[in-house]
Amino acid sequence: IAGLGTFPPRGAPRVLWLGLSMPEPFLTLQAACERAAAALGFPREERPFRPHLTLGRWRDRGRRPDLPATDLGATHVDALVHYRSKPGPGGSVYSPLARWPLGQALPSGRRA
Repeated sequence: IAGLGTFPPRGAPRVLWLGLSMPEPFLTLQAACERAAAALGFPREERPFRPHLTLGRWRDRGRRPDLPATDLGATHVDALVHYRSKPGPGGSVYSPLARWPLGQALPSGRRA
């Protein structure tokens, strides 16, 4: 977990993010999800995949902040959780919809 930045890369910032460096199995999973969504008729994302944690959003246009170098080191991820984001006047409410454990052995002996 390293790198602090904003989206979009130019102009007034709208999102403050913390960067994630993902191992190849995660990138393979993301690409498979993208292909499956496209096969169901969803439009492909034109922007490159940039794994990140959203830390905050700007409501109003503001100036681009000077951000410190950030490196929080490695962490272990043991599940993928799909959340619903419902915007509201007090901020978004996030509700978990599904959870998939990662790295567990399947009955066939392969790993999930």
